[in-house]
Amino acid sequence: MKWEIQSPAIEKASLVVMDVLATNNWERPVYFVMNTSPENYIGLENYLHLEGLAYRVMPVKIKTSEGETGEVNTEALYDHLMNKFIWGNIFKP
Repeated sequence: MKWEIQSPAIEKASLVVMDVLATNNWERPVYFVMNTSPENYIGLENYLHLEGLAYRVMPVKIKTSEGETGEVNTEALYDHLMNKFIWGNIFKP
C-alpha cells in the first residue's frame, strides 16, 4: 500500500492513523466514519470501501472518479444495514 499525503503539514490525528496502519499488519480492520471531513482520509480515498455507515481501509487500490471517496462493498453494506444496524426510535414522534 502506497499513498501520498497532499497537505503541507501533518496533524497529530493523521500521525495516529498512519501509525495504526503501519503497525497493525492488517490483523484488525481500520475504519473511518463516513461523515468525517475528507481531509481526515489523508489521501487514502483509493483504499476506502464503504461497508454500512463507515469506510474500511483495505490494502487494495481501487479506481475512483474525481470527487468520489472509495467504493461500495454492496454485500457488506446490505448485511450491516439490514442485519446488524439497530434502527431505533422509529415509532417515537
